[in-house]
Amino acid sequence: IEKQMDWCMDYLDYVQMFDHEADLLQRMTHDIADYFFERGRRILKDNEPQEALKHLHWAKRLYYQYEKLEMKKGTDDHIQTKESKESRDINAFIESIESKLLKDSSDERGKDSDNDEPCGEACS
Repeated sequence: IEKQMDWCMDYLDYVQMFDHEADLLQRMTHDIADYFFERGRRILKDNEPQEALKHLHWAKRLYYQYEKLEMKKGTDDHIQTKESKESRDINAFIESIESKLLKDSSDERGKDSDNDEPCGEACS
């Protein structure tokens, strides 16, 4: 970075510099996860919960990769990570959407019943 100081001083508000490619990868992974999380929220507002869940699950996966990078572990390693605030937030958000979808689908099944009245003696 020291070699780049001459030209970068004029652009400090516009660029970020990294000493190592792993730091860049970590930052990009987090930023892309943030993008998918925000995109999922916007899609949900458009009343498309299934499509929103796709984006949210990608965000969840990317946050997990970010957490591994933060621990200086390989992204292919299957390890337990310390759950970040972002991961907790997205897990709770996904869970709330999935439970609402489950509730809505069970409500729909109840409405679709052919016989809304008790069948009485005919069912015995």
